[in-house]
Amino acid sequence: MQLYLLIQKFLVKIFLFLGYELTIKKIKKLTNNDSLNLNIGAGNNVINNFLSLDFYSLHYYPSKKKFLKTRIEYDIRKNNLPFETNTVSNIYASHILEHVEEIYATKFINEAYRVLKPEGVLRIVCPDGKFLYNVSSFKNDYWNWRKKGSFSNKKRFLTDFNLIDQYDYLIREFSTPKCKFYLNKISNDLPKIDELKKLNYEELKERLKKDLIFRENYPGDHINIHDFDSLYKKGILAGFKKIIESKKNGSVSIAMQGSEFDITSPQMSLYVDMIKC
Repeated sequence: MQLYLLIQKFLVKIFLFLGYELTIKKIKKLTNNDSLNLNIGAGNNVINNFLSLDFYSLHYYPSKKKFLKTRIEYDIRKNNLPFETNTVSNIYASHILEHVEEIYATKFINEAYRVLKPEGVLRIVCPDGKFLYNVSSFKNDYWNWRKKGSFSNKKRFLTDFNLIDQYDYLIREFSTPKCKFYLNKISNDLPKIDELKKLNYEELKERLKKDLIFRENYPGDHINIHDFDSLYKKGILAGFKKIIESKKNGSVSIAMQGSEFDITSPQMSLYVDMIKC
């Protein structure tokens, strides 16, 4: 009970700092009767009993005042997680780490370890780089699902489906600013696709993310690539002793098994649970 009261006081301070009051009744709902849970990069996916932390951008939120009524402003590139050590039960981070540089992905995992309680769980969901590389290495229909999504969005892509190659889809997921059909692409020195296809996974990964940086006007760009091995190494270095590759809606934490979890692009997603022992 003493811990719960400390969490209440801490949350009140955070929300007062952000400009509005958080009542004890709301705190009880958000903390799930003695459990503090975080939804990082929540976007439109507000989850019951999870605090929504997100980067404020006009790209996603037209009104900062409305944003602050339901979100805690958190910039993964600039801020530490605004919680004390050993106070958080669960952290859910879905399709976030591919949008920031490697140094900030590593920092976030370190911060998650710090704030989690013993036996707390960090669940990371992101594009599965190694799977996407492998499935793009031979002719097949896997990428057909993307034709109905990003590549058909004329506000963001000018796609010639007569010329598109499987590697164009792959480049979009690994390094969006270097995709030739992307309207907000950057100038780059990528070789022709036939040359890229000669690179192994690690070589291609490094080649595609080279010199990419986060652009505030285009926060949805993918600029980093992860796979289980790379996340495992970061987790071990952060202090996590138990790290497993998971499945959709298969978290080791019952709090992160509901239908409101793991809804973004399951066709290409990697699911990883890191447990603080």
